[in-house]
Amino acid sequence: MNDRNKFIGSILILIGTVIGAGILALPIVCAGMGFVRASIALIVVCAIMLITGLLTLEVNLAFKPYRNHLGTMAEATLGQYGKIVSWIVTILLLYALTSAYISGNSSLLGSNLERFTSIRLPDYSSKFLVTMALGSIVCWSTNVVDIFNRSFLSVKG
Repeated sequence: MNDRNKFIGSILILIGTVIGAGILALPIVCAGMGFVRASIALIVVCAIMLITGLLTLEVNLAFKPYRNHLGTMAEATLGQYGKIVSWIVTILLLYALTSAYISGNSSLLGSNLERFTSIRLPDYSSKFLVTMALGSIVCWSTNVVDIFNRSFLSVKG
């Protein structure tokens, strides 16, 4: 795999993991607000994400390569307690994202399975199936994860 292909794959992994849920969730959550209010809310959320991303980038660029991860940046700018809080918040974010993806995909699996085959699965079964399917993809190979991520983002795009 050439460097350009790895670079594009890295960008798509970042898009899929960091803003993938927001791409789906924010418009659905804002739909009941009406078009004008929802548009304003989405623009405000986009501006906040842009500002925090640029601030994180500025701190990131102040550190040497391979010493610019979140723990090092938090420790240097916020101290030891800041480092601990940043790790706890990161772990909570990853847990929330994982549970949201499993919950959302299991409800899609359950509703589509019931619609097309008239088979009704209990919630725990569909969550188990989704976790096993996505977990097996991750365990198979990073190249397979990259291929699946590229195809899902292509469909989403």
